[in-house]
Amino acid sequence: MRGWGATITEWIVKLEVIVPDGRVLLVSRDEHSDIFWAARGAGQAFFGVVTKIWSRTIPKRQLFSRSFTFNVGNDFEELLMFAFDRNKATPKMFTETAVCIMHPELLDTSAEKILPTSSPLLLSINVLAYSDCLDDAESLLSAWNSVPADLQKAIIEVQPTNHTAWDDFFHLQRQINPDNPEQKWGIHSILNDPSVSVSELVRAIKPAMCDLPTKSSFGCIYMCDTLTPDENDAVFSLPQQYYISTFSGWKDSALVPKIRDTMRRTYEMASTVACGMYIADYDQSPGSLHSPKIRVWTDSARERFTKIRQRWDPDGLFRGYRAFEPEDHAIK
Repeated sequence: MRGWGATITEWIVKLEVIVPDGRVLLVSRDEHSDIFWAARGAGQAFFGVVTKIWSRTIPKRQLFSRSFTFNVGNDFEELLMFAFDRNKATPKMFTETAVCIMHPELLDTSAEKILPTSSPLLLSINVLAYSDCLDDAESLLSAWNSVPADLQKAIIEVQPTNHTAWDDFFHLQRQINPDNPEQKWGIHSILNDPSVSVSELVRAIKPAMCDLPTKSSFGCIYMCDTLTPDENDAVFSLPQQYYISTFSGWKDSALVPKIRDTMRRTYEMASTVACGMYIADYDQSPGSLHSPKIRVWTDSARERFTKIRQRWDPDGLFRGYRAFEPEDHAIK
């Protein structure tokens, strides 16, 4: 949740790591701090195996949610501006906002894979509060109490703030992103550049969010609001204001060319407003659709990570780093 900060910097306090020479080390801000710095935000580039994690905790509370579903029509930009505006007006601590753009066939297991041209595009906003009681949750989410008059016509459904069981929360996640061995996924994403205006951002990401190639594809915007990560504390160093991604799903391999063409075209435009990319989504394969030069860290964090990795893994046992090192350091 936004006010909690990034998990890897604000919550993780110690790790157990197997390093390349086989030793098992405990790493933290006070012990082997260079490994601890490099581990948090390194993703696939990390040079060890994390076997234990120690984290801060807080007292248990209850989960509450409220949601809106809109027919997008010609109102995508206005709807997304509404979501950004209300998220900004919502207290950061103990709240969370996510937007999902999809066709209704996404939740219909019997629907054809190819969308009919008449299928409407839907935009769903789900807002969460972690609170002790309903009254407190309603207060935390009160910025969402009104929808602008010019968007009222687009409303399909509004769910008021109510208690949400964790099982129900994860059931919805599985409906959108089912665990099916036949289902294949292509994921593309950006982290927006916070210096870009919201109106410019919305225009640039519209194709990535709205041009969905199959019925199981959907666009997702998670509102993180980690604007000033401390590069001195972890390699995690790019601002994460909004995580913007498209999940393109298919079962029939004949759809792959269409899906790849759509992802390439829409994210070429989205990348013009990006500061970088979430490292877990970085594709090192030869068929990658994003620029191999897109940033996952700041340049200075990358240089520091390179030096630490070379110190602990001089023989390059863990090869995931190769795509991220400066060209004058990378092993060809």
